[in-house]
Amino acid sequence: MDYSILGNKIRKLRKDNNLTQEMLADEIDLSFTYIGQVERGVRGINIPNLIKIANRFNVSLDYLLSEYMNEGIGKDNDILDNEWLNIIKDKTPLEKTKYIAIIKDISKYL
Repeated sequence: MDYSILGNKIRKLRKDNNLTQEMLADEIDLSFTYIGQVERGVRGINIPNLIKIANRFNVSLDYLLSEYMNEGIGKDNDILDNEWLNIIKDKTPLEKTKYIAIIKDISKYL
């Protein structure tokens, strides 16, 4: 398993949220050296720590691990799903419900 793909995804999430490695590490109770090693892909990550990161950024484990699952199958769907998640990730539950209702309405005409 190439951990650099996962590490790059975590780094992007961290930077998109304007966090340093130290800030992220403090928030999720891990060491910043560990975060750095994971981001560089030189160290693997266990499930509990991966869950901490996913919860911090409000993303699914599927999002973090999508490149490792069914490689080569459904890549376009993964990209679209991730784009959708990025659009709605900071929305309130009510706003998410409205987005879904709009998409359902539009899909009737496709």
